[in-house]
Amino acid sequence: MTPTALIVPASAPDTDLPLEMPGGAVSSAAPGSSLTMSGSGYAPFSEVTLAVYSTPRVLGKVTADSEGAFETSIAVPDDLTLGTHSFVAAGVDENGEFRALRLDLTVAASSDDGLLPVTGAAVLWVIVAGFASVVTGVTMRRFATDGPLGRHRGRPGRPANPGTRGSERRGSHRIRPSIPE
Repeated sequence: MTPTALIVPASAPDTDLPLEMPGGAVSSAAPGSSLTMSGSGYAPFSEVTLAVYSTPRVLGKVTADSEGAFETSIAVPDDLTLGTHSFVAAGVDENGEFRALRLDLTVAASSDDGLLPVTGAAVLWVIVAGFASVVTGVTMRRFATDGPLGRHRGRPGRPANPGTRGSERRGSHRIRPSIPE
């Protein structure tokens, strides 16, 4: 059977057949961005029409290869309203029957700063808080074992080396004044 010319339906076809995204799953796109789509199961060398729905708008046409497959890039129209839209690849199969693949995605505004969207907690602040906690803990432990004037080494209330005086424990030497004769 020879494939017939396709008339784009007035509403998005109700189909469970997915329009593929070779670069990986996509759930949203910005107006003006480019989407690469692919599909198969069409009549060899037949014309496949790519359209977007809320109101049907043809985005382009592509010719299926000898296996009935295609891959092409389309631009999301700049003036497409924000919200959920259906992108459809419509054509005919080997038997001349209507075949449609569909991808529903959200058209959302893009940020102009060129940065990726930020999700989750601000990791930098978690790192700063952790570092501050460690410094506070080290400082508190130092004062708890040494005291504010460095009087104790070892367990509180006991000298580190029993029988030694404080100045000898710290390794300092006491200088005795010499008395002239």
